[in-house]
Amino acid sequence: MSEDETARALSVQIALAEFAALRDEIANRSSGQNTLLNLNLTAIGGIGGVVLSGKAHLLLLLLLPILSPALGLLYFDHAINIKNIGNYIRDCLKKTLVTAAGDVELMRYEEIVSQYERRRILRFLPFGLPLFLTFAAVPIACLAATFWAVDIRGGWIWGLWATGLIMTVAYLVFWQFFLRLPSHASG
Repeated sequence: MSEDETARALSVQIALAEFAALRDEIANRSSGQNTLLNLNLTAIGGIGGVVLSGKAHLLLLLLLPILSPALGLLYFDHAINIKNIGNYIRDCLKKTLVTAAGDVELMRYEEIVSQYERRRILRFLPFGLPLFLTFAAVPIACLAATFWAVDIRGGWIWGLWATGLIMTVAYLVFWQFFLRLPSHASG
């Protein structure tokens, strides 16, 4: 085996090892997203159930406009990193492996996913809308439901309410950015 062939074989082995590690990272981050989503739904059900049953004060709902958007932002952190990993696989690792194998049809998964994500309706309905409902709509409803109770109590409760509002708006900004992310991605 010539020196060039040895270097190319080593390059392929390294690229394949990196690809496997990155796919594991994607799987771990996807699992983290599921955990965040489940934690949020559990908090919504638990806090909402206790308040609606009359066993806790309405102001307990102010925890959700802080907790839900925070979990949603962490969800997006995972999603953006997953997208970055996919872009790296498509833009860097694919080049090495396609060149070594001499087959341009290899490693097309990331391109196909990017094409799917550019379909706005398919991106919004099964993905964007549920994320909006779980991480933003519930906090908005809680802020609305507690507004008059906060007004009556005043003081530090207003600070809690305002924090929930800021967190919810921050989430909505990132939500819009994230839904548009694929249409700005290369490829």
